[in-house]
Amino acid sequence: MSKSNAFVVPVGQVRVTLVDTIDGDTIKVLVNGKIETVRYLLVDTPESVNPEKCIQPYAKEAFYRNNELVNSGTLTLEFEQGIKRDSYGRLLAYVYVEGKSVQETLLKAPE
Repeated sequence: MSKSNAFVVPVGQVRVTLVDTIDGDTIKVLVNGKIETVRYLLVDTPESVNPEKCIQPYAKEAFYRNNELVNSGTLTLEFEQGIKRDSYGRLLAYVYVEGKSVQETLLKAPE
């Protein structure tokens, strides 16, 4: 049995399937039969896909690290009470892989 198959989704989280990694703080997922763009709560990485801005320093590194994390196991989302979408219509969520916070991992210095 693989690690992902043994993972039990914690109460309050929703299991999702990764569709695409957009940048360092945004992903596309399949949730409840619908593809949604998810913007991470608590993290703001340098811009790499905004057509009105140049690629900011460390944007590519943020993308690669995020992509590595979200492809490493079972992906789940947790939503705050209240506002669930931003002004662009993206879901706002805490993102977890195998129960570990992606946001927290992104904020930590590499070991």
